[in-house]
Amino acid sequence: MISLPLQIVLTAITASILAGVTCSLIGVFVVQMKLSSIGYCMSHAAFAGAALGLLLALDPLLSALALSTLVALILGPISEKAKLSPGVITGIMFSLTIGLGFIFLNFAPGVAATQQALSILWGSIFSVTFDDLILLGLLAFFIVLLLILFFKEFQALMFSRKLAEASGINTSLFYFLILFLAGVTVAFTLKLVGGLLVFALIVNPASAALQFI
Repeated sequence: MISLPLQIVLTAITASILAGVTCSLIGVFVVQMKLSSIGYCMSHAAFAGAALGLLLALDPLLSALALSTLVALILGPISEKAKLSPGVITGIMFSLTIGLGFIFLNFAPGVAATQQALSILWGSIFSVTFDDLILLGLLAFFIVLLLILFFKEFQALMFSRKLAEASGINTSLFYFLILFLAGVTVAFTLKLVGGLLVFALIVNPASAALQFI
């Protein structure tokens, strides 16, 4: 039987709770607004960003955050203005980001980089540090605060974007904000569950909850 220090276990449990809160809250918007394909794309963008960080000897969290946020900010305007459907656009971005991710991992030097690459792919809840915990806590607090302050706007946007716009709500601002928060959430939880499963942590709880409404 493997014995782990109490501090590591408590950190892992706390990180799991915070990740569950943030992913579930963002997942409600992703599922209700039919943004699942966009969320899936951003999860792999975060994976590609972390792999790029390993290749360039940068902090994988920062590079994952940068690339997933960049993809979120690119997908927003493109999905609104392009003649292609959102599904086609995200399909293109998904294939691009996942391909780049594995290319970056292939060229990442050293055994340590390989171990970190596996951690990015599959995640490691026990590798979460206290600093990661602080970032997750701040993210959860920020998301809850935004929901409290702009609950009516978010609710109207989920119900009908056209009606929300007709009532004077800046729907583009809140739409891009949701995409941005989804990208940040994906990047922050990448270390916990890995690039292959982080999307499930966002979509599955919200999808299950909607079955009982």
